[in-house]
Amino acid sequence: MIDIRRGNQGGYRLLADPARITLADILQLTEGSLHAVACLEHTPNQCAKCGSCLTLPAWAGLDKAVHDYLTSVTLKSMLDQAGQP
Repeated sequence: MIDIRRGNQGGYRLLADPARITLADILQLTEGSLHAVACLEHTPNQCAKCGSCLTLPAWAGLDKAVHDYLTSVTLKSMLDQAGQP
């Protein structure tokens, strides 16, 4: 996603079109997992209690809403909204 060069004339350079880089991509690189609970990090769910967990559907719904939103926002859309070229 980015190229990092050290030293004189160094810096950061995007390797992909900003329209193809989502907020989810950026947050996953900087923060790691975006799941609300650890048991949703693996598919299939490896938690021994997932079949009887009363709160799992709520966490799964939250995960879907967050994922859908974060993948709908691109770096380009954020730059456009801020008035950047």
